[in-house]
Amino acid sequence: MANAVTIDVLDADTRKRLNALALAARTRLLAASIRPVARQFLPAIKGATPAGETGNLKRSMTQKIARYAGAGVAIGFMGPNWWNKGRHGHLVSGGTKQRFTKAGANRGIMPADPFFENWYRGNEAAMEQSLTASLKTEIEKEWGK
Repeated sequence: MANAVTIDVLDADTRKRLNALALAARTRLLAASIRPVARQFLPAIKGATPAGETGNLKRSMTQKIARYAGAGVAIGFMGPNWWNKGRHGHLVSGGTKQRFTKAGANRGIMPADPFFENWYRGNEAAMEQSLTASLKTEIEKEWGK
């Protein structure tokens, strides 16, 4: 489930402005541009997530922004929260082969349901467009100070 949206701001002036900022300011700006886009797409991700028997995986879908000020980088994560009953997301997404207990009892096969990958492929262009627009807006706000 490791997918990434990489933004390439084609406008050389915008890229120059972003690189001219101090690392901490650049990190803050990147986080501020990622956060609203992640919040915008989170309901759609939850909608694409299978409910299952308990609905735990669907409820565990979340977004988190990690800021690395020393490198001038911010990263947005969207997916199941491991600590909020979303630990089995990889099993649902990737499926399992036939499983047996030590005593030999059959635990069956879980078919793969790559819900996140399917959602991502269908929305990659929209996410990139939203991130680019949000980044340009944040850069303009920063340079307007």
